[in-house]
Amino acid sequence: MEFEYTNENQQVLQMVKEFVRKEVSPHIKYYEKNQLFPKDIFEKMGNLGFFWCLFS
Repeated sequence: MEFEYTNENQQVLQMVKEFVRKEVSPHIKYYEKNQLFPKDIFEKMGNLGFFWCLFS
């Protein structure tokens, strides 16, 4: 089965990668060591529309 991303899929993927690079990656060792996933990250993800598919 072949699968190609649409332009919209590619844009969303790029946005997620950029978000993780800026907001998660710099702090990941700290989060893992302390078993954290800060609420503000979820809020930022929600503000960017990352959870739309869960509720549409």
